[in-house]
Amino acid sequence: MKRFIEAMILVTFLLVSIPSAFAQNPPENSTQATPPVTRGAQGPPAGGRGGRGGRGGGPPSMLQISTDPGPAAEMVKAALDAFNRRDLDYFRKALTEDAVWLDDDGHIFVSRNQIINIPLTAELTEATKRKLTPSNMRSVISGDTAWATFYYELDTDGMLRHGLSTMVFRKIGNDWQIAVVQASSNMMQTHLQGDKTEQ
Repeated sequence: MKRFIEAMILVTFLLVSIPSAFAQNPPENSTQATPPVTRGAQGPPAGGRGGRGGRGGGPPSMLQISTDPGPAAEMVKAALDAFNRRDLDYFRKALTEDAVWLDDDGHIFVSRNQIINIPLTAELTEATKRKLTPSNMRSVISGDTAWATFYYELDTDGMLRHGLSTMVFRKIGNDWQIAVVQASSNMMQTHLQGDKTEQ
């Protein structure tokens, strides 16, 4: 329980301090262009950041782009590759017993079993195919804890959703395991057909 509380304090600190740090240190070249959106989508609407349906584009121009993903990047890549491969067995081994999963439409799942049985089974076994692509990753390892934050694009059969995600890892023995996954979409989420919303 103590590690869970420590992990939640770390996530809260990161969610509060990272946007503040970005706002205090804007990029020197504030006229940088937004990278093009793929799959024939349009750019963000005027005055907005975009969101579902391919309107997203890149990160807001006030945020600095990370060129060094940091020391925990390979752990994140392994988890995202497993998600994209639809590999439930990876998550059965990689999640801590007391893991917490906060998805981008407000659900909170606590425990490996609940995470496997509800969101991951729904996302990785249904006919709809999902692919997560990270960008602008930052990560740190401190003792037996590691965290990473990154922008994500979730492609659900061509329907795009963009957001920010944070993952916290805990070293147990010689293995790094996923302790917390948090995702925040950059727009109000509507449930996709077939999503299970009961907990």
